[in-house]
Amino acid sequence: MMPQIMIEQSRRLAGLYDSRALALAIHHAAVDIIETTLESCKTRIVTLDETVIGAGDPENAMLHIDFRGLSGRTPDQKAALGRAILALAGDALPRSLSGVQLTVEIRDLDRENYHKKEYR
Repeated sequence: MMPQIMIEQSRRLAGLYDSRALALAIHHAAVDIIETTLESCKTRIVTLDETVIGAGDPENAMLHIDFRGLSGRTPDQKAALGRAILALAGDALPRSLSGVQLTVEIRDLDRENYHKKEYR
C-alpha cells in the first residue's frame, strides 16, 4: 500500500501543534495496521488560507486527513486505521481549542492506475 496522505488545516491551527510529528505518527500507525512500509508513506501538509465552516464563524477551524492507499485492504483494516488517525489528530491538538472539526477519510488508490518510480 503506497500511502499518499494529505493533512489539510485551517490557518488558525498552523503552529498550534506539531504537524510533522502527527504525520510521522500516522506513518507508524499505517505500518502497524495495514502492514505497509514506513518508506512508502508520503505526507503533504497544507495550510488553507481560507476555510468556511458552518455559519462562517471565523473562529471555527478544521483539520482533515485524506489517506489514500493501494486497494486490497479489508474494510476492518481501513476502519481501524481511520479510528487510529482520528485519535492521533485529536491527541496532537491542544486541549484548549474549541470550534475545531477533525475528519479522516480512508480511500483506495486503484492499483491499475497508480504508478511510482523511485530514484536511489
